[in-house]
Amino acid sequence: MPPLRVIKVRSGYQSSHSQKWRVAFTEDAFNRFVARGRDAAGKVFGEGSLFNPLLFGKFFNPADAFLLWEF
Repeated sequence: MPPLRVIKVRSGYQSSHSQKWRVAFTEDAFNRFVARGRDAAGKVFGEGSLFNPLLFGKFFNPADAFLLWEF
């Protein structure tokens, strides 16, 4: 069993790399991601998957809060 490691969590930490992840997740971006990911991405995010952003019949960003009564 590997030895336990202690990690330090920093809130509000900013680096040059953290900015690149702040991109809106749009339907076009999702389609490009699935097309590049081939079979693996299709299996995880494809039709009928709980991780599919089109699960409720219209595209939604899972990182955004959404109202269930809209669906």
